[in-house]
Amino acid sequence: MGIFMLLIGVSACEWLGMGNAQTDARPIARIGDSYLYDTDLGSIVPKGTSAADSTEMINFHIDSWIRQKLLLLQTDQLPLDVQVNINRQVSQYKESLVAYQLERQLLHDNPDTVVTDQQVTEYYESHKDGFITKDNVLLARYVILNNEAPRIDSVKHWLTQEEVDEAVLEDYCYQFATDFIASPTWFQWNILLNEIPIASDDPKAFLEGRKFYRTKDAVNTYMIQIVDYGLQGETAPLDYVSEDIKKVILNKNRLQYIDKFKDQLYQKALQNGQIETYE
Repeated sequence: MGIFMLLIGVSACEWLGMGNAQTDARPIARIGDSYLYDTDLGSIVPKGTSAADSTEMINFHIDSWIRQKLLLLQTDQLPLDVQVNINRQVSQYKESLVAYQLERQLLHDNPDTVVTDQQVTEYYESHKDGFITKDNVLLARYVILNNEAPRIDSVKHWLTQEEVDEAVLEDYCYQFATDFIASPTWFQWNILLNEIPIASDDPKAFLEGRKFYRTKDAVNTYMIQIVDYGLQGETAPLDYVSEDIKKVILNKNRLQYIDKFKDQLYQKALQNGQIETYE
């Protein structure tokens, strides 16, 4: 305990500076063959903590470390079968952790982030039953303008074109729009209603066959271009689920790559006579 008590006379500022000032870690407490080093204390005190609070936190950490180590010294009091089971679990956990980190490193060194549109489409067509929309959704861009804004009819013209010139639309909106989304974006129906006062409580009737909607109130004019939509309980549009599909395919590719690498290791070990099995 002498080492622990010695800390009381050292300021928190001195302790917090040790990790940066010293190249070699210095022990500040010992229980048996276990040591606590000054470098172990660097991250336990948040920046901006007062010297008094820092000292209290550091002392508490050291005291807790000592008490934990003293408890662990009583391990031999556990039944032998419990000790064996603990060692087995620790070994299994270590192997799992090492394997996980090796797989992460393998994927990091050999990234495969390419998923083609054809792969996405093929997966979508083969798994349509798994892509049912839970909400009414629509792919849209919208513009909200004050009723006194200039060239409002020009905005309508831009939004009713087959190909919208987003650069022109954005340039105008940055100058005059109260709010806008210039690029097609997926919205849940109920969320879009918070932005646009759509005079309909029937999403299906509103969305079917409609490409453009305009309305106004006493202050603003609201315009929406509808690019695509999906109705609740029906198969989701491909564009709505394409990013999720890419993640699924990418994860599948990664798992296949790891399995292939493991198989190559196995075949090489067989050829080198490293594997033996016993009856």
